[in-house]
Formats: sequence, structure tokens, C-alpha cells
Amino acid sequence: MSACIILNPRSGYAYKQRRIRNWIAAHLPPSVSVYETTHAGHAPELTRQALEKGYERVIAIGGDGTVNEIASGLVNRGAALGIVPAGSGNGLARSLNIPLAIDRAFETALNGNIRAIDTGKAGEHYFFAVCGVGLDARIGQKFQRLKRRGIVPYFYFGLQTFLAYEYPRFEVHSDKHRFTVAPLTLVVSNGTEFGNGARIAPKAVMDDGLFDVCLLERMSLLEAALSLPGLFNGKIVNLKKYNSFRCRRLKISRGSEKILYHVDGEPHYTQGPLEITMNPNSLKVIV
Repeated sequence: MSACIILNPRSGYAYKQRRIRNWIAAHLPPSVSVYETTHAGHAPELTRQALEKGYERVIAIGGDGTVNEIASGLVNRGAALGIVPAGSGNGLARSLNIPLAIDRAFETALNGNIRAIDTGKAGEHYFFAVCGVGLDARIGQKFQRLKRRGIVPYFYFGLQTFLAYEYPRFEVHSDKHRFTVAPLTLVVSNGTEFGNGARIAPKAVMDDGLFDVCLLERMSLLEAALSLPGLFNGKIVNLKKYNSFRCRRLKISRGSEKILYHVDGEPHYTQGPLEITMNPNSLKVIV
């Protein structure tokens, strides 16, 4: 089965990039081509070229942003997505239980089984793990500007953003519900987690044709601190201020106000309502 690699050499930590390059030099079969991104927007272009060349497996090496760009080009196409996680969060890879160790991740990407998963689309952008409005979108916007990556700076800016958060009010319409809410966050989940083991939707199933919509209500700093362990041990579903439901379609509105949202951690704005739709079994992944 023909395969190629699309590598973002600027993703994640320097030590992990060295390990990846060492593995490629020592173990990569000569039949597998490697293409490196050189500028913003290059990964989608390389993905299009890979499809034109007929590769059956396109292996993304990078963080959540790079994986999202490559996966977006493979939705409803014949090629399957492989992932060698190289970022700081690796939300989609973790949701798919793809190994984080470099050698095992390469083995999976090159020789693993192919399955089809659902994908989501928020406005004009695909997402594969999570899409959200609220605190996580605001943190993602700030985090995008940082040169440093990792869980420590993420928590630092998360705390800073939490203390200044203003709780905008959203009107939410789904195929089953209609309500107005001013949450700490509203997350539309296809996968189980944001990344780094933070599981906002521990019961989500990636091929059931449904989103898990997860809401966290307004919290004090103490409540948030006491709730934080539940985000990592799967018990967040037991919190009184956590609610969830499942749906296939969602519309989020703020009247005439623009909405800040993120897809797999990448922030965007939309003017007017944000339409979120489910695309069942539309992406082949290697697991």
C-alpha cells in the first residue's frame, strides 16, 4: 500500500523532532516519500499533491493544527490518514488511541488497520476531535500567539483567561434542543478530548454519527480548581455543573455579534450564527 509523509518540522518540541528524524533516517522504507512544510498553508497544498499522486496512506507528522489541515483534505477521499503525534496536545491522536511513542506511532501509521470515523464542520472549517465556543476558544486564541508549547504555559494562560472571562450569552439550536446559555464553555465533541489527556467528552464515540455537546456552567476559581481532576480522570461527567447531550446538527448565535470559536484548537471568527454539521464515516484513519 503506497504511503507518504507530510512533516511539519516546526511542530512541538525540538527533542521530539530529532527523534522523528532519527527514526526516518534509520527505519523508514525507501518507498515512502517525505514532504516537509515550509510555510503556513503548505500542508493542505501537499495533501492535494499526495492525492493527485495516488498515495493510499497520507501520514501527518505534527501537532493538532497540522493534522487538522491534512485531515481536512482527506475528508470523503480515498486515502487514509496516519498520524505520528509531534505536537504538545495531540487531541485527535489521543482520541483514536494512537501511540504517542515515535516508533510505535510509525508502526501504526505504516501497518495499522483502516477504519472510518465521523467528521464535523463548523462554518467553513472541518474538525475531528473538538470544536468549541467559550473559554477554550479564548485560550486557543492566546495560545496560538505563543512560541512556547506544552501544558505548563497552557495552564498559565488558561488561568489568566479564566479570571478575565466575561461569559458571553449564546442561543443554541440543535435537532433536539433549543436554549440560551452563558457557559464557561460549550464544546461540540467528535473525539473524547482537547489534548494532553483533558477528556471533555469521555463517552464520545467517533463513528456513531452523533456529536457529544458538553457544557460547563459558570464557576468560581475554587470550583474550577476542584473540578479540574475530573477533566483528566473521566469523572467530569459526574460534576453538577457539567451537562451534555447528543445531536447531529447545531447552530450557535449571538445576535449580530461575531463568534470566536476553535476547531481542534485553531481559533476562528464567524460573523453571525455558527453552523455545525455532522459528516458520518467521512474520514479514513489508520489505527
